[in-house]
Amino acid sequence: MKKTLLPLLLVLLPLAASAQTEGTDETDFQTRLSIGLDKKISKGFHITAEEQFRFEDGSSAIDRFQTSLGVSYKISDFLKAGFTYSLLNPYKKSQSAFTYPRHRFSFELGGTWKTGLWTFGIKERFQITHRTGSFNAYQSATNAMVLKSRISAKYRGFSFGKPYAYAEVRNTLNAPAIKANYNAALDPPYYSADGSSDAGWFIDSWSNMYVNRLRGCLGCDFELSKSHGIDVYVLTEYCTDKSVDANKEGTKLKSYTLDHSLNFILGVGYTYSF
Repeated sequence: MKKTLLPLLLVLLPLAASAQTEGTDETDFQTRLSIGLDKKISKGFHITAEEQFRFEDGSSAIDRFQTSLGVSYKISDFLKAGFTYSLLNPYKKSQSAFTYPRHRFSFELGGTWKTGLWTFGIKERFQITHRTGSFNAYQSATNAMVLKSRISAKYRGFSFGKPYAYAEVRNTLNAPAIKANYNAALDPPYYSADGSSDAGWFIDSWSNMYVNRLRGCLGCDFELSKSHGIDVYVLTEYCTDKSVDANKEGTKLKSYTLDHSLNFILGVGYTYSF
């Protein structure tokens, strides 16, 4: 048994190290502009609409336009639930055109607690993003699922506005799970003719979960009047994305890398409430 396991381990260990490698490491300054409506239907029940414009590459290029429509209901003084549908229109700089849209469905539940001039909050958001168009389903999930967890604090003691801060963790729930497939018929095992290891690794399922974004934000809500409000914020986020390059059948994994990005974001949003 030991004689059988030893050569197997000698082959598996270097492959395990090379199956997932470090990819790109990027830093970017981005901006976001939005305009929104908040309509009160009845006590605790609101309908919202928002159009958001996102820019990347030092804020010199369009990232995407995003249209959202949502409803929220305040269950009690401490608990609030909501649902939002968003239409994402990504812009591909290399093609100088908007690509296939994506449909996003968000379900959230949040709680708030007031003490003195402070308001503390916690919110959980489950999100599904459906990808359209032609793509390799083994490189990008058709329905990407994430769970966002946020804690926040807001101070209500100033007359000019309400400064706030929050921290957020985003968990990817259905990333590709990579496994090794031992095949003694290969010569040598696991390796193709050019010495690469793609012959022995494959996508087993979309069940892998990991934290792929950490976010921190400082901002301030300015109430210009009863109906008009401006939100100004600065956001920092660190993302880790698993990038998969596989064949269309999902039987061979060509590469599997971790791409890192650090983004600094300046955002301004206007909301009209009525």
